[in-house]
Amino acid sequence: MQIEQPKTFLARKDVATACSVGLKLSIPLLVDDIDNTVMRAFDGFPDRLYIIGPDARIAFQGGRGPRGFSVDEMETALKKLLVAKSTPAKD
Repeated sequence: MQIEQPKTFLARKDVATACSVGLKLSIPLLVDDIDNTVMRAFDGFPDRLYIIGPDARIAFQGGRGPRGFSVDEMETALKKLLVAKSTPAKD
């Protein structure tokens, strides 16, 4: 089933309700206004990938996504963290 992009809040609400019923959701549903006010307030663009270290600090911050994502760089940073964690601290 193809759904056209709603042009009014009422149409958006109808689509959301139909999806909720069709998916048999039992959780509350939020329908953003037609200007996407909530999405704009909380979106995370541009995307970034992070690794948080055991000290709760950012251990790796990826490039601006999606084009700046480097899985290889992230994997290398994660491996370094794992090696450091498994190496006993020297007194």
